[in-house]
Amino acid sequence: MYTYLKLKNFKSFGEVELDLKKTEQSIKKLAVIYGENGAGKTNLVEAFKFIQDSLLSLTYSRILEKEIMSKGDSLEELENDEKFIRALQNFKRRFAINIKMEDMQTIGQTEDTEIEIGFSLNHAEGIYYLRFGKEIKEEKVYYLVGKYRKEQFHLIKNEKGELIQNLNEKIFIDSKYKNELETEIKKYWGKNTFLSIIIKEIQEKNKKYIEENISKNLLDVIEMLIQMNISLDRAGNNVIRSTGMKVKNAKKNALLIQIERGEIDVKDAEKLTICEEFLRKFFTQAYSEIKDVKYMKKEEDGKIKYMLYFYKMIHRKIVKISYLKESAGTLRILKKLAPIIRAALGEFVIIDEIDNGVHDLLIRSILESLQDKITGQLIITTHNTLLLEALNKSSIYLILTDYEGNKTINCMDDYDLDIQKNHNIRDLYLRGVFGGIPFVKRIDFDEMVTDLEEGIKNEEENLD
Repeated sequence: MYTYLKLKNFKSFGEVELDLKKTEQSIKKLAVIYGENGAGKTNLVEAFKFIQDSLLSLTYSRILEKEIMSKGDSLEELENDEKFIRALQNFKRRFAINIKMEDMQTIGQTEDTEIEIGFSLNHAEGIYYLRFGKEIKEEKVYYLVGKYRKEQFHLIKNEKGELIQNLNEKIFIDSKYKNELETEIKKYWGKNTFLSIIIKEIQEKNKKYIEENISKNLLDVIEMLIQMNISLDRAGNNVIRSTGMKVKNAKKNALLIQIERGEIDVKDAEKLTICEEFLRKFFTQAYSEIKDVKYMKKEEDGKIKYMLYFYKMIHRKIVKISYLKESAGTLRILKKLAPIIRAALGEFVIIDEIDNGVHDLLIRSILESLQDKITGQLIITTHNTLLLEALNKSSIYLILTDYEGNKTINCMDDYDLDIQKNHNIRDLYLRGVFGGIPFVKRIDFDEMVTDLEEGIKNEEENLD
């Protein structure tokens, strides 16, 4: 799980920290982040996504190269292929880390951008650190080397622009392979991260070779960072993004990639039963017309194909309806439930604007019932103030902006207020006691319309 995120000169943040520690020995499994529009909630999610993208950039560049080669077309023909050009532009937006770096930097800021993420893994704590301007200037992982926490690697460009490589010999076991990696660093590092170079190696070489040459501890760190489930709100299209990539052959603790339909191994049938029971409890309590929820299953060649059906009371009769025929609202709820279930079963999930398109009471019901069952980690941004009445205040965070534009992220626990039982946290928040809400004054639409009409009239007179 992640213990903190520190950002410096990242998008709208000058210098800020999201502290996810509950106590010195425990980590919060749920963090709910509030803030007025434009406060930077989405930028926090962007930071996690940027870390994941930085690991994948070189791998996806290679995939793109292979795709181009497989076409067998000349470069001139590809340059005139509009479909290919659009696909290439989309690829660059998603995975070309050297392009993304400039987008991540605070506008008007000349200092480098820094990202540091703390984590707890295998009962030990560590960090991943990245500093960049127009290119990457420093990168390191501080985690277990043998039984002790040390730098697994540290790459940095000094003031003269010279690259200094420090690869711990206990992490890169074979000296010959360590020399190979140092050559790869000279070729790729700066435009790509070192971890992306390692992942490229993992994808291109056989499993036994990698395990014999790279420490398990470093592979564990990469596995953790690459398996983040991230959902960014893009024009109302809030879709979870998971790489689906595995660094090792370790069995994932995910329930299902899609809870609506799919295919699983027969040996994982119990997972389907667990998911079915959860959906039944939720939907029969949240919707008066839904009486049951079941998966229709077909077993074949060691696999189970499944599809979700609802049993609804319509005109005094129970009707079986495929999820495909359900309303847009119900489908949105299914998409919200899938990643939350994954967090409940041990994965890291971060969702931007979780309340987008779903009724506030339903989101409250989902999180209230699951907050004590999360075994992974769930971070969400939201405007749903009903959650303030349902969740533990140690899970609630506020992004605050002072008059100079400096931002801080405060946990509700940070406030020295004795909140009595008769004090409603939601009411206190809406009254501005904690900050993090927009200053709303009366908008005089009559005056605005009058000004608009006069402006149009004056413009028409000038044209005459």
